[in-house]
Amino acid sequence: MHKQLSSDVNVVCIQTYSAVFDASIETVPQNQPKGRSLTFELLGEGNLPHIVIARPTLRNKRGQPVLVFRRCIIGRTQTLPVVIANDGTLTCKVCC
Repeated sequence: MHKQLSSDVNVVCIQTYSAVFDASIETVPQNQPKGRSLTFELLGEGNLPHIVIARPTLRNKRGQPVLVFRRCIIGRTQTLPVVIANDGTLTCKVCC
């Protein structure tokens, strides 16, 4: 006989969480001590979304992204792309 267990944790801050799960079976006859209880530790960590700037690839000495605009005539516009990627495990939204 197999049983399955799942658990959910509501993380409130970035830290390591742990708990001990302890279950005992009451329907097993007393003369069968083997397999009457189950104990194990649950571990988990809180995470934050992780965003990276994929473009521009050019960086200054401090590692900050740099956009290089050409000279532009007054009244004209110029556009350069900025690509932001989520390389973390959590979904997130970037607002500008």
